[in-house]
Amino acid sequence: MIDVNSSYPLQTQGFYKYAPVETQHDREEQQVSFTAKATDQSAAQAEPVLLRGKSPGYSLSSSVTDVLLTEQEKIEEPANDADRPPVMVDTNKGKVSLDDYFNSDIKYTDISDVPLMNPSRHNVDQLTAYVGDKMKTMMAAHNIPEPPSSFRVNSEGEIIVPDDYAYKEAFINALEADESLKRQIDTLNGITGHYAELQAAAQKAGYEDVDQDVLLALLEGEQTEKHPDISFSFNSDGSLYTKINGISLKR
Repeated sequence: MIDVNSSYPLQTQGFYKYAPVETQHDREEQQVSFTAKATDQSAAQAEPVLLRGKSPGYSLSSSVTDVLLTEQEKIEEPANDADRPPVMVDTNKGKVSLDDYFNSDIKYTDISDVPLMNPSRHNVDQLTAYVGDKMKTMMAAHNIPEPPSSFRVNSEGEIIVPDDYAYKEAFINALEADESLKRQIDTLNGITGHYAELQAAAQKAGYEDVDQDVLLALLEGEQTEKHPDISFSFNSDGSLYTKINGISLKR
């Protein structure tokens, strides 16, 4: 508001004219007006960014959204191998992580120094989960959208999958090209078979502390050969599980 009773002289072309004086109240009103305009301008210039999971029309300024999306990506980002805790197994040399077990650069000069994995249920379960994660990574790397219904390792060490599996050739070629994963599958196959035979021997000897899952598979499964038939299948979430004589070991 302008106070017409107050004025100050303003020199113009050699003479003075009087101009109204701006009061404190006027300055406060102008400040409010400028602030409102600046806010409206900033809002108009800010590009709306659509949030994930929100319908069109729901947006925040880019600076706020960037923070929210960054936090959301941290949650959604799958953990890599470095983020996972080590998978431990029991050996004759104590507990060893499977990463160290399969990737050790140590050159042993005495066979007695080599850590050997115990044929135990714990080790079968740990190795099954470990190999399953590695197979997921392998299939993703080779663009194989789904695993076979099952697979096995024959006496020659070859991977056998059902003939009607749509990605049979790509799956086998990917495994054969990955020597490390192939060795891990061979180890899982051997440890599982060894463990099953030990449980069968323990049951025949009258021991009571026998793995009931394995005992069920040995007694009710379809064993067509002298040794237990070992195979592997995948759950709906892509995780791997082991079967003895066609019966799965619970994990």
